[in-house]
Amino acid sequence: MQLLQLEKGSTATIYAEQKGKSIKFKQKVKKITREEEALLRQKIGRTADFCVIEPVMVKGRMVSFAVPGLVCSVLGIIDSRPYRWHNINLARVSFPESGNALVAYTAGIGAKFERRGSYRAIVGINGTTRISREGSKHTTLIRDVSISGIGLVVPKDFTGKIGDNVNIQYSDTISLDKLDSKYVKFDLDGFIVREQPLDANRKIIGCRLTAGDRNLLSRYITCKQKKSLQYRSARSSDKSNSNSGFINVERK
Repeated sequence: MQLLQLEKGSTATIYAEQKGKSIKFKQKVKKITREEEALLRQKIGRTADFCVIEPVMVKGRMVSFAVPGLVCSVLGIIDSRPYRWHNINLARVSFPESGNALVAYTAGIGAKFERRGSYRAIVGINGTTRISREGSKHTTLIRDVSISGIGLVVPKDFTGKIGDNVNIQYSDTISLDKLDSKYVKFDLDGFIVREQPLDANRKIIGCRLTAGDRNLLSRYITCKQKKSLQYRSARSSDKSNSNSGFINVERK
């Protein structure tokens, strides 16, 4: 998908990261005239993929993203699906008719957030979710988790939207060996990539994980996977044994 496909008037979320710190801005995609687009292409290249965004203003002045070491990306929605463009360029411009704006441009292609391809461990216990780390905590059902994402059931009044940063916390046991297990707490950060209604009072949200103890999470998921395989193996064995009494092989 291309930045050009972002609908005018839709929201584009800018993520700016430097030295482990990040900040985001939610801006509207802006419409410009054909003449202004032609002038813009002369500067950024005729084959560049781009979108024009409302400028980020602080104290009445346009924010510049031309900072050494600053890495920027843009998240947008196309056909109800979230896409993210990494390592984009952000330039301040002033158009004759459309006025001040930001131009996000890149030679890359937006990567669609697919549902997680890695193993998803079913969790099924309660935890808490909040927008960023400053928001109010909401009781949350942790549906499933993988090394890259997590599925949650939250109250219908949870105000997080696609692109918002969230913090998820919950506790569970992890097996250290055959005879021992440990109660651990997970403190995970991520951002919302999808949402859908579940019932009159709840909705499901899917999040891409960006921070947390990945080693602990990986071990936890592996333990869950082993238990699931053991359970399936036991059920398969029980079913095979129960059917054996009904099988009659007649030899000729």
